[in-house]
Amino acid sequence: MILRITKQSLGGCTTRSRKTVTCIGTDTFKDCKQLRDVELCEGLNTIMAGAFQGCISLELIRVPSSVEGIGPTAAFRGCTSLERIVVPSSVKSLGAFTFEDCTQLIAVELCMGLNQICEGAFRYCRSLERISVPSSVEEIGRDAFRGCVLLTNVDICEGLERIELMAFEGCTSIARINIPTSVMAIKKGAFSNCPSLVVIVFCEEIEDLVTESSLTDWYDHGRKEGWHRVYSLLKSYSILERLGRIQHRRKSRNDIHDMLRRFPAINDYKYEEHCRLIQRRLDRYIALKEPASLLELALWKSKFAEQQSDLNSTNYSALRSEARTSCGATVIIPNVLSFLVGVDSEDDIEYCENKFRRMNYGELDDQLMYAYSMYEYDENDYYTDQYEYDEYDYFMDQYDAHQYSYYKED
Repeated sequence: MILRITKQSLGGCTTRSRKTVTCIGTDTFKDCKQLRDVELCEGLNTIMAGAFQGCISLELIRVPSSVEGIGPTAAFRGCTSLERIVVPSSVKSLGAFTFEDCTQLIAVELCMGLNQICEGAFRYCRSLERISVPSSVEEIGRDAFRGCVLLTNVDICEGLERIELMAFEGCTSIARINIPTSVMAIKKGAFSNCPSLVVIVFCEEIEDLVTESSLTDWYDHGRKEGWHRVYSLLKSYSILERLGRIQHRRKSRNDIHDMLRRFPAINDYKYEEHCRLIQRRLDRYIALKEPASLLELALWKSKFAEQQSDLNSTNYSALRSEARTSCGATVIIPNVLSFLVGVDSEDDIEYCENKFRRMNYGELDDQLMYAYSMYEYDENDYYTDQYEYDEYDYFMDQYDAHQYSYYKED
């Protein structure tokens, strides 16, 4: 019984796999340049790394529903004649660079059951026009659709949680994309170099937040890269959920919106600390929600008793209504809450900014040396990406700017 086909198993370039084959090994059909048609039968479980890499004449391949793994890398990379592929629901993860450089790939069907689209899975599929990401997918990996220049239609379903670095970089034909509420993180450069992108649509709750916080210009129809970082932090720190819990406290909400309004003036490496400040302030307002309600009832009751004794009236309904509007709760409570909430030094924005400027730069030097060691260039490393060095250069520029500012102040 055949269980596995390896690189040395076959010398020909046209094949039909037998039902007893469970695994096609690493590089099995790599660079079989005349291979045109492959039918894989039920029972096959795994297609290993580079199994069909460089099969430049491969036009048709049928992946059976028994296959659970494709990869981990480059299973169909460089199959430049492949036009269509159906990924069955049994496949849980598309390995890194699975269909990279499949330049004629026009149609891809991803079935429900897929959990992850890994790094570079469809990178430089220059003929791909549309993709529908099923709700079972939780992550779109780094560079997943990078350089798909004809990609115009991207349908992302509720359920996706992360869009990684440069996921859609260089998709020059995308005009519009919807971000479901389930997305928790959009990494840097996810939609960079997409000149046709007119709008990135977020949920109504996000759109309302942007409007209330007067961030519309900076938000730039959801295209602003800084906004993607802020969005990820707002999700991470549950800012929207917390803000919803004080929706009837106008002064408290206004205070939070004032803090949100500062984002355009803050450098992006300070975004997370600023979100922590907002989170702490919200937690204090939430903690005082019940005492505020009790205080309002006490004021209402006091005013009602006062009016009742003064007027000696039996029209309790009218008195209650009047007492509620005239008890002064709308003025007293916000001011009392502001006094009770207060602002500790760790919650003061200016204090935190000054503390950052006067931090121990020796410690920052150590962090920079660690970052440099992580991105040290290796000319033999295929997976090295210039983007990492761009990140490091940006980090260095920010450090130099703040070090100059620190010494200038002193």
